[in-house]
Amino acid sequence: MRQFILDNGMKVCLEKMPTKSVAVELCVKTGSVNEKKGLSGISHFIEHMLFNGTKKRPDAKLISNEIEKLGGDFNAATSHERTVYYVKVPGKYLHVALDVLSDMLINPLFDEAALEKEKKIIIDEIKMINDQPRFFQWVLFQQSLFKKHPARNPIYGSVEDVKKTTRDDMMGYYRRFYSAPNISLFVVGDINSKTPGMVRSYFGQMKNAHIVSKRRFSEPKQTKKLTRRLVRNPLQSYMVLGYKTPPRGHIDSYALDIARAVLGKGQSGRIFDSIRTEMGLAYDLGVVHNPSVDFGFFAVYVSTAKENQKKVKAEILRQLRQLEDISEKELSEAKQYIEGEFILMSEDTQKRAELMSYWDSNADADDIKTYIKKIRSVTKRQLISTAKRWLDENYTLTVIE
Repeated sequence: MRQFILDNGMKVCLEKMPTKSVAVELCVKTGSVNEKKGLSGISHFIEHMLFNGTKKRPDAKLISNEIEKLGGDFNAATSHERTVYYVKVPGKYLHVALDVLSDMLINPLFDEAALEKEKKIIIDEIKMINDQPRFFQWVLFQQSLFKKHPARNPIYGSVEDVKKTTRDDMMGYYRRFYSAPNISLFVVGDINSKTPGMVRSYFGQMKNAHIVSKRRFSEPKQTKKLTRRLVRNPLQSYMVLGYKTPPRGHIDSYALDIARAVLGKGQSGRIFDSIRTEMGLAYDLGVVHNPSVDFGFFAVYVSTAKENQKKVKAEILRQLRQLEDISEKELSEAKQYIEGEFILMSEDTQKRAELMSYWDSNADADDIKTYIKKIRSVTKRQLISTAKRWLDENYTLTVIE
């Protein structure tokens, strides 16, 4: 991996892979945690608007067609702490990917008519998520789990705030956070000695180069059980049982990755094997560990018949307690699973770029090189003590029923 900083402060990470494709990911280090009251969802809104026209390509079709006519993949996503834009194309079209992404980043129109049209699209997206318990269960869970941290707020914002967002609001947020030192660029795949110069020619022209102050948030420890139920009358109930956990920079996050693997590694994970294979109580279930910059959570989700809720909850808690009974063989297999998962993701240029973007946002892109070493170093004793510390009886349980 090669890293360098452009004169305007933008960080660039390049990694060559033996492939005929190339992926480019642009990571703006801002998301819903940076939004002020009354402007919820503006990070996500801007993500949409950057696809809606530039000075060079004044409408959405002209932008998307530049990539799609090449057979390329083109998309974006907003999280609590990052907004990413990515392109994957055949390697010979890297210059097109850099041209389009830099144009979107540097020259967005934020056209008033497009803004009003996009409001309707985003509101439809919000309604779609809220209508589907499989999606909304995570909104409800995070709202219930976090008390002070803005991770409790939905990334998409509220319908009311989206409706009243103005172009001036958008320009103010864009100028503040879409600054070169607050952005990292990742290029992975079919690159060569000319790539650094190409990157400089397209992104070096960005003039907004002020330093963005980083916000950090605290969250009180959960000291008692919390259960929250939402009556929607779906055909089955949607349960999420979970905990606040430390951010990625904390050493315990690696042991919790292993706990996630032990409990949730596909069909052979303890949760799947017990609740689905042995007990036959659910079809859709899994385990999530999400360590971010200054927050994290660990959760088990299960969709099950309403009459099975008590059995499922009891079994989840039993499986969490039984992490202290893990054998050395099972610990080794969990580490092997994580390493294999990591290798398979890294073979795809776009997924590799996303991994680099994730690690860079949490600390430094170079940390991707030491991840597996840290996983391998976790001992049985560390796993057990970490599980006792974070996955205790003071859980949050949310149910849509």
